Amino acid sequence: MRAILLGFLVGLASAKPVQLSRPQEPWDPKIKFPLPTRDLEWGDVNVLHTTDLHGWISGHTKDVYPEKSWSGNFGEFYSFVEHMRGRADQRHSDLLLVDTGDRRIGHGLTDHIFNTNKVNGQDASLLYIDMGYDLVVPGNHDLKNPKVVEFTMNTLIPQWDGRYLTSNVNRTDAVSIEDRKPLGARHRRWETPNGKRMMAFGVVTNKTTTPNTIEIEPINQMVKRKWVSLLIPFKEAIAPSAGHVDIFVLLGHVDPNPKKPTRGDDIKLIYDAIRKEHPLTPILIFAGHSHKRWCTMFANEDGHKRSMLLQSGRYFDTVGWMSVKLDDNKKPRDLEFRRRYLDNNLATYMFHTKKSHDFFTAKGRNITRFIERMEENEALTKIFGQLKSDYYLDRKSWTENGKNENSLFSFYLDAVEATLIDTKVSPNWLFFSNWGVLRGDIYQGTFTKSDLYAISPDDRSPFLYATVRRSVADQIVQKTRQLEKREQEKREKREQEEAEREREEEEREKERKIRDVGKRLNSRELKPIVLNANQDTYQSRFDLPPGPALSYGWVTEDNCGGDGDDVDHEKIPQVNFDDTEDGLPVYFWRRKFRTDVHENDFVDIITTNHIGKKVVFKALEELVGQNVLVKPRLSSYRDDIRQDNLLEKYIESEFPYPVPSSNNNQ
Repeated sequence: MRAILLGFLVGLASAKPVQLSRPQEPWDPKIKFPLPTRDLEWGDVNVLHTTDLHGWISGHTKDVYPEKSWSGNFGEFYSFVEHMRGRADQRHSDLLLVDTGDRRIGHGLTDHIFNTNKVNGQDASLLYIDMGYDLVVPGNHDLKNPKVVEFTMNTLIPQWDGRYLTSNVNRTDAVSIEDRKPLGARHRRWETPNGKRMMAFGVVTNKTTTPNTIEIEPINQMVKRKWVSLLIPFKEAIAPSAGHVDIFVLLGHVDPNPKKPTRGDDIKLIYDAIRKEHPLTPILIFAGHSHKRWCTMFANEDGHKRSMLLQSGRYFDTVGWMSVKLDDNKKPRDLEFRRRYLDNNLATYMFHTKKSHDFFTAKGRNITRFIERMEENEALTKIFGQLKSDYYLDRKSWTENGKNENSLFSFYLDAVEATLIDTKVSPNWLFFSNWGVLRGDIYQGTFTKSDLYAISPDDRSPFLYATVRRSVADQIVQKTRQLEKREQEKREKREQEEAEREREEEEREKERKIRDVGKRLNSRELKPIVLNANQDTYQSRFDLPPGPALSYGWVTEDNCGGDGDDVDHEKIPQVNFDDTEDGLPVYFWRRKFRTDVHENDFVDIITTNHIGKKVVFKALEELVGQNVLVKPRLSSYRDDIRQDNLLEKYIESEFPYPVPSSNNNQ
């Protein structure tokens, strides 16, 4: 249980920056706690945004940066929201609280099942309703598990009371797509306390793997669909004749800035459809899925900016803020938008609410205690060992023969060699995996059940192996990466071809309209213009004279100009796994062959379940060829060591937790 010294934090909130006498590393917990220096800019409508929390409602608890900057829990966040709503009331402005999905998978509070009579993450899921969100949309991880989806249908959605938006998520209990009902609500219409009439939609990436009880409809098909269960199609739902709307709000668990956009996941298609019917109505867009801080603005055909898109980080490291000052939606002019990325911590919340000893609300305290009890009940505080170093997922590139100090890949390979590999069975072996088997950093100090879930998905699958000739083993890693890249390129090609067909169809439709009405359309495409980032010379921190040491944290570059980060940080070193030197997916591996093993001798290749079933068996078939009678088969390697307990067993054995000595002076 974390002990929070209120007086210490209150002192932090009022302290002035002091020049440090010596340089400190950006991770050093002794660095002065970074605080905001600017008040939030309020508008007529203001929005607090969370996304991709992945279960981190208890906050980040390690005494090292950047973890310290993300240490707020849901109870503290609730108190913050409650005070901000009070400030909004005083200003006679509206405040919304929205979330764009992936509220589970990534933390023991949503992944671990201690009570088998409950759905995993059941209590945490219900807690979101108590937080008072105005709008939510599910993420791809929220819709994978059949039992979770059933729990969502039968228990969660009725309690959300129309605020759980699933415009493109359909139940499959009807034959015709048009007759299928949504999982949650297609849209929401409501009036705010200050009389603003709002309409909201919510969509999920169509790359989601779902149980057979639901399906995701691609966005490019959804915007054309007639919803019989809604009585009106999407186009009529947004038509002016359906009722006056002062503001549209669009939630999407889709990447807002993909390297290679696809029509099925393009949230701008919904923007386009709304903008055609409502040229001047503000459209507030909130995205998720890509785990980044990001902002961009869209301009109307006449170049005026009346829409902003915001994405607010991952793992509860960020709370996003968007505000807009409205007009009467009658004249084509720019609206005044503001955005800010807040670090999730108590000091930030106190600063922006102007509260200190009176910050904690009764319900906020109860939520904090409830989370602490959940962690205890799920045995998440159980200690497996004590690490002497930090290990990072993506601070530096990993290479097979490099030093790879503090690499989480190398730490995992050490665990494989020490705990998984049975050298009596496999005297010569190769282990390999893609990076998706891991998902976060681990830090020196005690390693708990909670830490285990934070870095490794809860996959109870066995490791898989096959016995092959060394000549095959020497090629299997590269072949697997090439096949994965090839499959990715095939998907992208299909999506590009589909997008081209749709563009051609749209062009034909335009030509038909020209013939019908006898008018000439302007030759330029009717698409929203993405504004380039404004150049702000004051944003560059590297041209400033030396000042106090900065802690690690997010340093955001987006398309909305100015400085969106609420606090200055030193940028966290990070390797882009989507942009590798050889263009292939990121894998890591280790091989141990005796020196006398020849290319025709047999060795064992061992891999993880996910890539083993998906792509490794295809790579084996290509390498072995068609002219062999017996082809290699992937089988379970061991029953006692699985993907979910490998690190647990390794750390218990190699990094035992010190047992305090007891002095009996009796």
